[in-house]
Amino acid sequence: MVVIVEKVEKLLEINPDSKEDVSKRKGDISGDLVERIASELNQIHFHLSKAEDVDFVQTLKPRIAHIGNVLKSRLEKSFMEALSNQDIEALRQCLRIHAYLDRISQLEGLFRTRVVQPYMRSKICMDDRGCEAVFKLIFDFVPERCSILEQASSSSLGLEGIQGYDFLVNAVWPEVVSILSEKCPSLYAMGSADSFFARYTSAMRFLDDFEAQCSSIDRFRAHPSYARFINEWNLELYFELRFQELCTAFEKSILVLPLSPSSGWSDGLHFAISQSLCDVLRRSWDERTVFLRPLLAEFWKLTLQVLSRMSQWLKEISEGVTIKTPERVMTKSVSTPSLSSLTSHGHTSHQSQDRGLKLNQVVYLAADLIKLEQFLMENLLVNAIVPKLQGHPESTVEVIKVEFKKAVDALIAERSSLATSVCNHLRAECGAHIRFVSDIPRLFRRTNREVPSKPSAYVAMMLKPLSDFQQDYESVLGKKRLSDWIAPAVDCLVEEYSTAISEVLTGVQKMEESLRRLKKVRDISKDKDSEGSKGPSDDDKIRKQLQLDTQVFAEEIEKMFGSEERFQAEALLRQFSAPATTETSVIFE
Repeated sequence: MVVIVEKVEKLLEINPDSKEDVSKRKGDISGDLVERIASELNQIHFHLSKAEDVDFVQTLKPRIAHIGNVLKSRLEKSFMEALSNQDIEALRQCLRIHAYLDRISQLEGLFRTRVVQPYMRSKICMDDRGCEAVFKLIFDFVPERCSILEQASSSSLGLEGIQGYDFLVNAVWPEVVSILSEKCPSLYAMGSADSFFARYTSAMRFLDDFEAQCSSIDRFRAHPSYARFINEWNLELYFELRFQELCTAFEKSILVLPLSPSSGWSDGLHFAISQSLCDVLRRSWDERTVFLRPLLAEFWKLTLQVLSRMSQWLKEISEGVTIKTPERVMTKSVSTPSLSSLTSHGHTSHQSQDRGLKLNQVVYLAADLIKLEQFLMENLLVNAIVPKLQGHPESTVEVIKVEFKKAVDALIAERSSLATSVCNHLRAECGAHIRFVSDIPRLFRRTNREVPSKPSAYVAMMLKPLSDFQQDYESVLGKKRLSDWIAPAVDCLVEEYSTAISEVLTGVQKMEESLRRLKKVRDISKDKDSEGSKGPSDDDKIRKQLQLDTQVFAEEIEKMFGSEERFQAEALLRQFSAPATTETSVIFE
């Protein structure tokens, strides 16, 4: 071992008895000779590990350490010169020697302190140029100073690659993270949510670009500096700010004028609360302004919370709601409702004790639910949420879809309550005129009125709420849905109308029987009987009027709603309009 030590000292021109620092000599050693020395030094270390406890070996340790320092100094000098001269062959030799001596990390550290750090400290500063300019300066360093190292260590030149080096990951990136934390602390500061979003997204683009330059993405992401850079960003605080911002905006729309006209018509919605729901959810999933992928779970929960809050409000406003009649809420009847008429009751909220809504408010709210269902299922879910689930298991995507569908179903379920309210309102408005049926006998009994030739006025009044509703809201709800809404009201109206007619006819029949008995008691002559039967009796006139009324009623119902089975009022009503006797039938003909 002594011979080898002396041999290496001779090659390095080291005098063990001299205190001169040969590492500072200006003389140079050829690369081949340095490789030979490195090989010899490696052999010395091997023997040293085998005979470390031997006394004479202990005396050699200072000389061996000195040899290592001199060689290290020469190698570092050679590396910096080769790097400065862009000498790929010299660089390859330096890289090989350091790899042979197991000094890869030391060489990467040298590159960091002697090359990367001076550049970063001189260039990086968070000024008015913003973070984009800072990231560009950092990224410019890679091709300018690192590309030659990549060429020297790779097999791109047709030469054997030198394994173990990753200057980008082990030298450049740690220094970048350190410099940014030291000189650009405002980069990570929260400030406003919008400014944080802009800086974070810019930083993530820079991170992706830097990662694309690395030879191993896994090695890059496994480096401690990668996690340090990611953890510098306080995403929890960012989400808290966004949560407050979005939820406050939506809650305000519920508490203040929820039923005021929507200011934006891009979604075809009528009310401010409906538009607010769309705006909040659209913003929550907008990657250009709010959404950050690491916060996917948080924004998903926020979405469910907002939908649940909307469902709760709808349930509260729909339960037991009564529709105000036009006479109570408007000075005059409006044939075609407009959104401007909504503002008079736009302050209705779940806290209001006056649960009365105008008819157009209920209809427009139901129409909004139709639009919201389309927006949520066909737009938000398909175009905004599902694309952000890329990379997740298919089972997870399916669970998300199912849960979202449940939330939407709970939201639109209140549409049936609104439809029931409209049905009850129409039933009450139409049914209020059925009472006039009972007045028909009074109009003809002992009044000498002519035989009726036209329907009673109450029939048109009874059907007017239905025809007005159809005219005003068919374009809003669609013909099919409007028919579905009105069907129960028409069924009830037909039943109530039939009952009223039946009661009148029963009364007429009883009156006829009573008169016959009275005539028999008085022994009225047959001449007078035949004389009285020359014209239609009062009861015949009553039946004729009912026949005209029910015929027009059935025709108008069919004209408005078609010939569907549920609107076949003729069969039910005309049974009451048939004349009681053949004689009266002949008279009417």
